[in-house]
Amino acid sequence: SGHQAIHWEPVYSASKHALQAFVHGLRRQMVGKGVRVGAIAPGVVLNNIWKVTQPEQVERGIAEKTGLRSEDVAELVVMMLSLPPHVNIRDLVVLPQSQDI
Repeated sequence: SGHQAIHWEPVYSASKHALQAFVHGLRRQMVGKGVRVGAIAPGVVLNNIWKVTQPEQVERGIAEKTGLRSEDVAELVVMMLSLPPHVNIRDLVVLPQSQDI
């Protein structure tokens, strides 16, 4: 929602766009200070936010490629933090393969 406005959630999209502006500005303020700043923007994550609470629902979404696991996003956080100090990922957008945006 921070990279493309979601027409049925304009306030949510606006808040995510604001977060993108904050991340970009903060990253530039931290240049030369040894601090990496980046954002992960996941698509549909099959969890309570989307009212997916049963393991069978998660597995169905994974099989249909319509959602990500929470663990998928956590692995990306670890990956970003594990990169060599000279590498910074400013924006990482990750979507389930079948998410149509």
